[in-house]
Amino acid sequence: MKKSHKSRLFRPSRLRSLQALALSGWMLGALAAEAQVSVLHSHLHPLNVTPKSSLQVSLMNTGGAATVRLESNVYNVGGQVVLRATSAPLQLKSGVNRIQSNQLLVANSMFASSAPGKYLQTHHRLPAGLYTHCLTVVPLNGAETGDEYCHDLDASENDFLQLSFPFDRDRIPTQYPVFVWSHSEPFSNLSEGESFRLTVVELTEAQSPESGLAANTPQFLQANVLSHQVSYPPAARKLQPEQRYAWRVEKISGGQVINQTDAWEFTLEGPSPQDDIRFADLQRDLDGSFYETVNDRIYFRFDEKYQKGEVQLRILNERRQELQPSVKNLRLEDQLNALAGGYNQFELDLSGFGLSSGFYYLEVFNRKQEAYRLRFFVP
Repeated sequence: MKKSHKSRLFRPSRLRSLQALALSGWMLGALAAEAQVSVLHSHLHPLNVTPKSSLQVSLMNTGGAATVRLESNVYNVGGQVVLRATSAPLQLKSGVNRIQSNQLLVANSMFASSAPGKYLQTHHRLPAGLYTHCLTVVPLNGAETGDEYCHDLDASENDFLQLSFPFDRDRIPTQYPVFVWSHSEPFSNLSEGESFRLTVVELTEAQSPESGLAANTPQFLQANVLSHQVSYPPAARKLQPEQRYAWRVEKISGGQVINQTDAWEFTLEGPSPQDDIRFADLQRDLDGSFYETVNDRIYFRFDEKYQKGEVQLRILNERRQELQPSVKNLRLEDQLNALAGGYNQFELDLSGFGLSSGFYYLEVFNRKQEAYRLRFFVP
């Protein structure tokens, strides 16, 4: 019997398999041609910010070997760049690439010429505040597209804020206290859109300082504070005797509170007996405090270390215009302008000068012509 041979033709199922393989090969080729490098994670920390650390990153490369460049920018809350850095070309393998400092070569870097930029360049940490860090992957070879990755950096905890005076639950003798506080960084580190704010509120009998500051209308609010001493102004609503008040200092960034002190309270003392006179101490260097006159009088203490004689003093107004008053020494039977060696208490009567409301300066000189000063306020 004659055997027959079937022709070797492609069956339809075999043809479809080959078409699928061809399509898969084309798709893989297309994917390889469109390989992308993307950012998985930035490793920048607010307490360690340098050009090299700002470029440390984890990347995903979906293609084969590729060459990229990294660009880093750190922006403050006002949108100004405080640090800019660019890497030299980097060789990436396929898959995840964790770029460490030993793999990086910084090609270019620039710190802002502002105070925050100089602080960052010196201390290698961000000044207190809110920042945005953006990393850009620029493809050079082997990758069609790069990536840009931005994330927020909160450095607000770097700034330590604390109240100093009046102490918590203190009783103060004056309607015009000087509020004293402190923080850990210079005011020059403030970026555009950042400031400090001091608030004083009146408390009800049952309120805590925290709840009063959260709910009550401010009795006094000082924005854009650039000093650690803030005087309660005579033009503000007067503090009332035996009334509780709360105060706090806050740091504002972009219109939001990002840091604050504890809330403290104080009480203005009630009226003192007429014979309980508060004598002011004179200072070589004035601070932000001042003395308020009592019935057109100033009571002050002055110690003469060298010898007795006649007291030398003068009064100056804000325009440095001079007055020559006389004073009673209450420790020498009210003798005028008499100065004893050691401890002296004086009464200065201003009623005959017709002084208008405002601030003035009293200067008293010892035997070495060293000036001791008192800033006082006439209501």
